[in-house]
Amino acid sequence: MSKVQMKAGMSNAKGIQNVQSQKSAASNKTGQQTDRSGKTAAVNPRKKPPGGNDPRKKKEPPELTELKIQIVNMKSQVLDLENSIRQQHDELENYKTENVDLNKQMTQFVMEKAGKSRDSVIVDLNQQVEKLQKQIECIGKEKTEIQADKELYMTTLSKYITEKTPDEMPDIPNMEENIRPTKIADMFNQVYQNVWPRAYEIANEKLNDEKLSCIYLLTIFKDSWEFCCALSRHQLHILEMTYLVPYGPNMSVDATFNIPQLSVKNLKVVKETRKHIAKQTIGNLYGLFMSPESGTGTKDIPSELEPYVRSCLEVCWYSAIQDPPLGFVFDTGVSWELDTNYFEMFTKTGIYVDFIVWPAMLLHNHGVVLQKGVVQALDEKSHRPQQ
Repeated sequence: MSKVQMKAGMSNAKGIQNVQSQKSAASNKTGQQTDRSGKTAAVNPRKKPPGGNDPRKKKEPPELTELKIQIVNMKSQVLDLENSIRQQHDELENYKTENVDLNKQMTQFVMEKAGKSRDSVIVDLNQQVEKLQKQIECIGKEKTEIQADKELYMTTLSKYITEKTPDEMPDIPNMEENIRPTKIADMFNQVYQNVWPRAYEIANEKLNDEKLSCIYLLTIFKDSWEFCCALSRHQLHILEMTYLVPYGPNMSVDATFNIPQLSVKNLKVVKETRKHIAKQTIGNLYGLFMSPESGTGTKDIPSELEPYVRSCLEVCWYSAIQDPPLGFVFDTGVSWELDTNYFEMFTKTGIYVDFIVWPAMLLHNHGVVLQKGVVQALDEKSHRPQQ
């Protein structure tokens, strides 16, 4: 090959390289302009696409996730059981309706088959009745079994949550230990229905007067309520000081420290803790109530009334430690007119109140009525007692 041809080849190669370099530069320039216009953005392969997992985000423990799933499944099973109970109830009502229709048909059948033997007709009708009764019994048994399964599921769920609450499920309340206002109202009613009658007999044997006996027992309950309210407030104050200032046995906290107040959230924790141990606290209330230092005016209570006093203290303590505390109505106002929204009548009827037998229970002071009280009524205005 000649030197001229070699120079020409090298020149051509350089030309092709220059053209490719210009195209590449033009392409890069075009890409940058496109980026500025916002029409087409170049993809950076090193950039992490959106929606990726944030390594700083903590993952939920698998045990807690599994537990939540199990609770959701158990709640779903409870709802299914409730739906099944409703369906069974509807079917039972349908069977009752069909029974009425069959009775009508039987009457018509007897009328139409008057020429048939009377005994034969009765046998046929009895067989149909027995068949229907068996169907009703089967439905009743199924309903009972479903309700039992529901109670078992609820008990199991409550127990499961209780066991997991301390460490794994702190936000779920303990359904077994937490005494709610509706349950306290039921306890309050049970005291009047089951304990108060015997206490009235004991009091009436000594006082021999219906009104004085009822007022005496009401006074014991009112003293119990005031005692538990004062004790509850004092206990809460002591608990706050104990949490905020871990003082020694020979230190006077009030004189040494300026004690701050707990936050609303932390105070709620203290109150809930006190509810959980209320059952153990109640065992000591009777001794405190009967001690001379308690300040109550019912120290002449006979020992025969101890069951009544203990029952009153139990209801009053559970009521006092609620947040807010429950309320009781011990009077009817200046007019002494009977308000049937709060009270029921004892042994007499009327529009005025002679005396209160049993107080009314409220959700809180001036709140809705949880349990009505009982009063002895008067039927004439002239017999209304003087204030």
